[in-house]
Amino acid sequence: MKTEVADLYDMSLLPITIKGSRADSSTSASDQEEVALFLITPLPTLVARLSLLVASFVQELEIKVGMAVELTKIRDRTVLTAYLSAWTLQVFVDDDELRSLTDMIDTEKILAVTNT
Repeated sequence: MKTEVADLYDMSLLPITIKGSRADSSTSASDQEEVALFLITPLPTLVARLSLLVASFVQELEIKVGMAVELTKIRDRTVLTAYLSAWTLQVFVDDDELRSLTDMIDTEKILAVTNT
């Protein structure tokens, strides 16, 4: 069976589900039902936003590795203070995007619980 791109896109708009149980954790696997993880966020949107966030953390890690190597060579207090500021500020990570993504996931979690 050949899957077309349009079919994949249509599938990506469906809610992502996992096997879960509404009751307690002692229910058997056969008693479990599918529980939606993401009800309102399309999968391509989620993947794109997470990819950007991961890329920003990769950039942040790369600059921190460079700073860690340079720290052994630098004796100027001003430069060390600048490195410390850059290290703690995480200049490549967009705090608003991180907060927005966290809020979106929290909203999805609340919706998933209320729909079960």
